[in-house]
Amino acid sequence: MASIDGFQQQVKQDKWIRNLEDDMNLVIPFIEDKRVTDIAIGIGGELIVESMGIGKQFTGIFFDDATTTRIIYASAAVLGVTIDPNNPIVEGVLPNWKIRIEGILPPRATENPMFFIRRPPAEVFPLESYVERGRMTQEQFDLLVEHIQKRSNIIIGGETGSGKTTLLNAIIDKMREFTPNDRFYIVEDAGEIQCKARDRVPIWAAGKDTLKAVGIALRCNVSRIIFGELRYGDVTNEVLKAWNTGHTGNASTIHADSCLSMIKRIEDLLREVIPGELPDVSQSVQLLVHMKPTENGPVLDEILETKNLR
Repeated sequence: MASIDGFQQQVKQDKWIRNLEDDMNLVIPFIEDKRVTDIAIGIGGELIVESMGIGKQFTGIFFDDATTTRIIYASAAVLGVTIDPNNPIVEGVLPNWKIRIEGILPPRATENPMFFIRRPPAEVFPLESYVERGRMTQEQFDLLVEHIQKRSNIIIGGETGSGKTTLLNAIIDKMREFTPNDRFYIVEDAGEIQCKARDRVPIWAAGKDTLKAVGIALRCNVSRIIFGELRYGDVTNEVLKAWNTGHTGNASTIHADSCLSMIKRIEDLLREVIPGELPDVSQSVQLLVHMKPTENGPVLDEILETKNLR
């Protein structure tokens, strides 16, 4: 019976995905364009697209409220969550495209239903280009590369859209340059991390499943553990413990307003699962990097060695 139920659920899932693809047929070409980083069905139902090197485009393509609402409900069905006027927001990662979405229904969206897609650019920008384009100083670059060379554990912080994952991809590529034979174990819930290493282990995990993924890393003889984003206390605890048990040269991201608030955010996450005294974060993390969005694109506005916090 369980296998029949599983088959029936898969049939439903496939139907929801087909319905979603049908309603999003005008959006799909932009999803498939690797230059595109942000897609929105915005005010008035207009499709708005942002691309690296091109900027924001108001496409002149409009979705009526009924179509946008169907897209939001179908996304919720695919993600297995409930959405209605009492729970008017759906967010998550659509598995068919591995893109992060957010849908907002009235009354939370005051004028019309709205739908947003975010992803970093598929292109990996070399770290050197950050200096060339004024996104980090030469001194910041030198310190960052020094820590990559000596296999420090690095966490990148910033708000949504600040370029955290784009910088993470650049750091991973520099790691690969220094240690091309390393095995990179990469855990994320969206297809955002880009790694060109010959020996890489990409793992897709969402929610609490990420805890299992961290445990698997310790049995795969990995050289580096790259974790998409620290969000949960138990996962953060396991990641930091793994980083502190012989696995060096790792990286992750976190939502925070500054380098100091990154430490506080990590400690707050650890308090969810550790009663009493917390471990010294600087034992597991050696470098903090903070990104900030500006009108001219993301910039590295702060870099801090955790040894200076002891």
